[in-house]
Amino acid sequence: MPCSNHLSLRWHGKRCIQLVAATVVFLVICDQLGVTLHIAELDYQSEFRYPLEEDVSSSVESLKLGLEPDIHPINQYNYPFISDARRKCLDLNGNLQPLRLVYIVKSALDHLERRAAIRYTWGFEKRFSDVDIRRVFLVGKGSDAKVQRGIDAENAEHGDIVQADFADTYYNNTIKTMMGVKWAANYCSKAMFYAIVDDDVYISTKNLLRFLKHPTAYPQYWKEAFFASEQPAGKKTNVGVQRLKQVESFLDQQSGSRNKLYAGKVMHKSPLRHKFSTWYISVEEYPFSMWPPYVTGGATILSGDTMIDFYYMSHYVKHFRFDDIYLALLAKKLGITPLDNPEFHIYPDKPYASNDYEYVIAAHGYSNPQLLTKAWNEQKSLGNA
Repeated sequence: MPCSNHLSLRWHGKRCIQLVAATVVFLVICDQLGVTLHIAELDYQSEFRYPLEEDVSSSVESLKLGLEPDIHPINQYNYPFISDARRKCLDLNGNLQPLRLVYIVKSALDHLERRAAIRYTWGFEKRFSDVDIRRVFLVGKGSDAKVQRGIDAENAEHGDIVQADFADTYYNNTIKTMMGVKWAANYCSKAMFYAIVDDDVYISTKNLLRFLKHPTAYPQYWKEAFFASEQPAGKKTNVGVQRLKQVESFLDQQSGSRNKLYAGKVMHKSPLRHKFSTWYISVEEYPFSMWPPYVTGGATILSGDTMIDFYYMSHYVKHFRFDDIYLALLAKKLGITPLDNPEFHIYPDKPYASNDYEYVIAAHGYSNPQLLTKAWNEQKSLGNA
């Protein structure tokens, strides 16, 4: 009997150790997956707040007018420009030009081939003789002197590199984006629209311009104007051509839906709390259950008014390391609602098919410059780019 009791105790001891070990493993997994962090979140709808929490509207207006604001700014992106492409938006007399569209392309120091492909595809400034377009590339600073010499040579040839003195790393994307916003506000402030775009994105400038004519109704208004259902593929009736001209003429006179445009692929998502994710965010850094509605990074379209508002409001909104979320925080503070459009294929990607890109504005997944060039040239020949 004593022997039996001894064996029983040993079995129970082993069992306890196993249970303790399993519990520890379970808790570790829960911690890594962020289960406990989700429990600690605050409700976004009822409890959202983000510094600065007071009304700063009068101070923002003072900054716009060059006056001393009542409230001192809490956030300034004071990274010196190494190269600023300050003449990019000037006319021959040195005055700022009123432009239709400016591409601000977020790039990396060693992405020379991507930039080259963009210059001669969707970023080609003379794509349309009657539409004034400009293009710049945003980069930070690295530690490789050879790479920097290459950047300097590239800028000497093309004059389109905006480089600022911050480390060019993924988690500095907000700095990169906001230095682009700062550049626009200081050196290129008379454009109607700006597109902040990653260098691995396909863009149809033609479709983007069509979208900008009627942001809330693209592509439907365009499809209807074509009367495509009555004609063979790719053909338009004389009535259809006349109707298109009437639509474009009318829309060129309208601006109501475009004055405060912040558009692209709009997301309604929760913060990722699992710790192995690139996009992990602690509760301390952002305690709320949802992000503000945001335009996912890759292709963000801003009207000129929105770009300027974002720049000045950023002085009163605490820095956040994800650039698409930071722009959403600026928009929320300004009362600007992001506009979603299904022809921004940023997440998930839209695999290329020549017959399936007729209305596409933007598509992610073009890190291969040869693929970008091939797709764009095909779509241009089809009249879609």
